[in-house]
Amino acid sequence: MKKIYCLLLTFLTLLIHAGTLKSQVIVSGAVSGTWDNLIHVTGDIWINEGESLVINPGTRVVFIEPAIFNVWGSVNSNGTSEQPVIFTVPDSTGFADSSQLTGAWQGIVFSHMVANTDSSIFTNTVFEYTKDKRDAGETSWGGAITAVGFSKLRFSFCNFISTHSWSGGGAAAMTAGANIIFQHCSFENCRVYDSLTGFGGALYAREASPIVEHCTFYNNKGGWLGGGLCFYYSDPLIRFNEFKGNSALIGGGISLVHCRPARIISNNVIHQNGPAYFGGGVACNNACDPVFANNTIVDNYAAYGGGFYCNDSAAPTVINSIITNNYTFGGDGPQVYIWDIYSHPNFFYSNIEGGLNNFAGSGALGGYHGVFADNLDTANYFDIKGPLPWALSDSSPLRDAGNPDTAALQIPPVDFANQLRLVKGRIDIGAFEWQSGEGVSQISTVSVSVAPNPSNGTVVIRLPKANDGLFQVELFDMSGKRLFNQQKICIQGNIPVDFSRLSGRGLYLIRISGEHTFSTIIVLK
Repeated sequence: MKKIYCLLLTFLTLLIHAGTLKSQVIVSGAVSGTWDNLIHVTGDIWINEGESLVINPGTRVVFIEPAIFNVWGSVNSNGTSEQPVIFTVPDSTGFADSSQLTGAWQGIVFSHMVANTDSSIFTNTVFEYTKDKRDAGETSWGGAITAVGFSKLRFSFCNFISTHSWSGGGAAAMTAGANIIFQHCSFENCRVYDSLTGFGGALYAREASPIVEHCTFYNNKGGWLGGGLCFYYSDPLIRFNEFKGNSALIGGGISLVHCRPARIISNNVIHQNGPAYFGGGVACNNACDPVFANNTIVDNYAAYGGGFYCNDSAAPTVINSIITNNYTFGGDGPQVYIWDIYSHPNFFYSNIEGGLNNFAGSGALGGYHGVFADNLDTANYFDIKGPLPWALSDSSPLRDAGNPDTAALQIPPVDFANQLRLVKGRIDIGAFEWQSGEGVSQISTVSVSVAPNPSNGTVVIRLPKANDGLFQVELFDMSGKRLFNQQKICIQGNIPVDFSRLSGRGLYLIRISGEHTFSTIIVLK
């Protein structure tokens, strides 16, 4: 009996060991096909041109060595919220030592891609413990992700945690037209080491047009510029993001350099960033002239310019935004600091603590030659007991105090909390639109449909439960730019609209508003 028991125990041990080996795959060199379960990477890996790799939910990719993952084909990482894909290391001991690669792997690099390469998409994927100690050159940036001249990349619901870079982009670096999309991603404890050329604690872009929306940036650190992100010579779309606890010497939350974006930076909450030497919240540098609309910039701190900083001929425009409760430690300009007389930021319909007289720097007071019009200097009256930070209370003077003409601002139809903008009356100041009280209770949302959808010509908007009468019909593209704004008569619940003049194909959002009704719907052209 004892001999039979020992044989059974040996057999079960071998069976368990065989199952473990079956679920564990060891890779190095060229890879493709499908990954499941546990993948051990023992050397540099790559996907060749024309090849693809699919990573299934719950897969754990463990880099035993500090290897590089080069992609010349395509990769699709298909995690879910319950079963994310994870890129990690078996042991992070030594990760804090920036001079060594111990406790880390070296990220994923997309470079020298051919034009017809398929897209690479990462969903619900975790990247952690990276250092980019690669050879100097175009791929020497970016802790977890490096992209050079390749735009077919999208990251959705991904987490970048403790990813480090020596020069720029602790989480990701995008250069030479790498127009990456980041949606609903989080960046936490990412950093760059170099105090002289360290750009973008989490994200760095140069000559690119990234889209960054619905993301969170927490406790990231840039060596020189941009604790959360730093973009050079780029046309980014930055909206619906939260920047908190990030730090850099210039621009604790955001630093833009030589950027002249055509797209509006809107609906961001930038708070509690710092310390910084210049610009705890936002820094605009070197002939940079972005437009900021409906942002909330509060509780940031720096030596100079706790909230907002301008340098070297910067000429940003700030509209419908809050810049209050920022502070400095031993310096001047707690809200706004303008370094030079060549910089001339413009401010409209914003709430700026202390007003123009509280600006500091050579470009302030007698040196100020921007436009400062229709601004407030008042308490915000945030709804501190409500569920949303920095939302306006019923008594806030910032309600209905924004620019009454929003047609050219490309402001999205929703606010930071995905609540409707312009429910009634003028737009509010800040990232949150006030949603309660009499003004909102009188508005009801009705069901709406569009036919045909998709369409190349005239569509009929159907509002079966709405009263006949005059309705405002607006059409927005997915960047928030309003393309169409007309009054139409609703007869028996139908509103015909001709969209045939729209040149571009894609998704559009229709907003229909009447005296007591409001609806939105997406249409495909």
